[in-house]
Amino acid sequence: MKKEITIINNAFNAHQFDDVITLSKKLLKKIPNNDYLFNLIGLSFQQKTNLDEAEVYFKKALKVNPGNDSATNNLANNYKRQKKYSEAETLYKKVISKNPKYLSALNNYANLKKSLSQYDEAIILYKKALEINPEIIPTNYNIAIAYQSIGKFEEAKNHANKIIKIAIAPISLLLAFLIITLS
Repeated sequence: MKKEITIINNAFNAHQFDDVITLSKKLLKKIPNNDYLFNLIGLSFQQKTNLDEAEVYFKKALKVNPGNDSATNNLANNYKRQKKYSEAETLYKKVISKNPKYLSALNNYANLKKSLSQYDEAIILYKKALEINPEIIPTNYNIAIAYQSIGKFEEAKNHANKIIKIAIAPISLLLAFLIITLS
């Protein structure tokens, strides 16, 4: 079973979503009520922009395991894409209240707030995510955009500069390694 799940995960990472759906459904016949597989099928349908089918599978995952934060977050993302903003917000809040350090939910909820032009609320959520991990480039980018949108250009610039520092650090290490190696 572990081998089959590895194959399915590899297919998902390779963006072979039809294969993920087919293989997961086949494996569910052997191990029914597997919330991980239901969630993965939901993500695959979501990637194929079949949001109604994705919703069905996220809900199946949550029926099996109501405490599955990943499936809850994914269902919230699905609702956001369907413009069901109230439902999405309810689910993001549910995940964050249970697990305040769940970065994906914090960022996704902040992105929802930003997309609704609720920039101050988005900034609060982005700050919480950055307290957990200040090195996340997309979060720094999104908070910079939110600051820029409300005219706080200095704060936006600070986060833009942070992105540059984060991005340059691995390049600097690589260059140092190459210099040492080639010397």
